[in-house]
Amino acid sequence: MSRARLYIHPLCPSSYSVLKKLWSEVGGPGALEIVSVDRRPEAVLTHGVVSTPWLEVGGVAVAADPMEPELAVEAAQGGDLARFAPAAWMRLSRRLAGGSWQAPTHR
Repeated sequence: MSRARLYIHPLCPSSYSVLKKLWSEVGGPGALEIVSVDRRPEAVLTHGVVSTPWLEVGGVAVAADPMEPELAVEAAQGGDLARFAPAAWMRLSRRLAGGSWQAPTHR
């Protein structure tokens, strides 16, 4: 699994819930890099973070608030995140990754 980052804000109740679950299930961040946007505000601009918590895997946003805390636990353990995504989204992501998707043209 690619490097995973969890963007949080210390005053965000959802971020708190995710962190609480991480510490109770994993005992810490595990394989996740925790980035507090109040300490690294440039992350908001350079990574396109628009809400917290925000989970990024391999440079791609895979979840945002509202986020199931179990998703962050799975990412922290280096597990398979596919079970959290609807089948249609997984098909689309595979197509995008394979380069077979083309943006619609506007006339």
